[in-house]
Amino acid sequence: MAHYICPAFLLAVFSCFSPPSYGKEDGPNYSLVYTGETWANTKGGIDTGTEYVSVLDFTMDADLGSGTFFLWGFYSNSSDLSGRLVGDIQAVSSIDNSEVFRVLEAWYSHDFAGDTASIKAGLVDLNSEFDAIEPASLFVNGSHGIGADFSQTGENGPSLYPSTSPAVVVEFAPWVNWFLRFGAFDAIPNDPDNPDRMKLSLGDGALLVGEANYVTDLGLRLGTGVWGYTSKFNTSYAPMTPGGRESGNWGAYIFASSDLYSTENDNKLSGWIRYGFADNTGINFLKSYLGTGLVYTGLFPARPEDEIGFAIASAFIGDEAKNAARAAGEPVSNAETSIELTYRAQLTDWLAIQPDIQYVLNPGVIGGLSDALVIGVRFEMALNF
Repeated sequence: MAHYICPAFLLAVFSCFSPPSYGKEDGPNYSLVYTGETWANTKGGIDTGTEYVSVLDFTMDADLGSGTFFLWGFYSNSSDLSGRLVGDIQAVSSIDNSEVFRVLEAWYSHDFAGDTASIKAGLVDLNSEFDAIEPASLFVNGSHGIGADFSQTGENGPSLYPSTSPAVVVEFAPWVNWFLRFGAFDAIPNDPDNPDRMKLSLGDGALLVGEANYVTDLGLRLGTGVWGYTSKFNTSYAPMTPGGRESGNWGAYIFASSDLYSTENDNKLSGWIRYGFADNTGINFLKSYLGTGLVYTGLFPARPEDEIGFAIASAFIGDEAKNAARAAGEPVSNAETSIELTYRAQLTDWLAIQPDIQYVLNPGVIGGLSDALVIGVRFEMALNF
């Protein structure tokens, strides 16, 4: 049976704090955020039905004068929306996970060279530094957090929720409007054979990532990144070397994001587009990913901070995986595509509600599942002190 924290109980607890933020001039800052989602797969996929997904996050950051220390822990309930109902590979919900209590991030960051450069070391979520596009963060589907071409890689994924690894990240701004980031992450976060266990280790090889960003004075951001593993991987989909291991697991991505329209009342339309690929499709299931979307802020005059968004995420299967599926007599499509419509309303300083609808075409790519219509609502309760 799935275990979760009762939303009604948390609602009563959070509502007792007024105001909900008790900022301190000195000392660490703390936050407690509960995110809950109720989903119904109304048609298609593996099966129709409902699922409750939740995560409780605790963060602490402290200004140490010479740098910053940050800690992030979480508890997620036992849920399986994609695996039990939808059958998709991109994850309808970015927080869908087994029951886990774990530290996600614990790092120290130090600025130098007149605050034009920094170094961060510790347990780091890769997506907090790389392949993160601001307007895309509104959406619930996992591919809008980090592209499916990148998130699929590694023996236990790259260093992302819910499993992260030790890392060093360097950022610097060599020229006006430019900033560059480089990161080295342990290649295998935690223990792939024991997902509930938290394991810190080095010596599994490294995931190396570099990203360059150019931001114009008008707010247009252009970014490109390259990633690669130093370790070898099973060639699961390569017909010539079944069960073999080889190096050369790398890929790249490019994106653009910008405010497309704005008014004197701070209403605005923002948009982005992103493309990425994984070079070795003998190792990786997907060969590429394309995502795009629009976000409008202030649709209703009485609610100027509310956001409404529409986005599309398409993950394309590699030729080797496609050929292997056909050889096994499995029906296979070229891509899985998720179409998402969402609306986020910040009702109070501590409570937000976000209805969400996703239509998933060709869930899982292989297996011939019919298109799924998934309807849900996310709510967030936040306490800062």
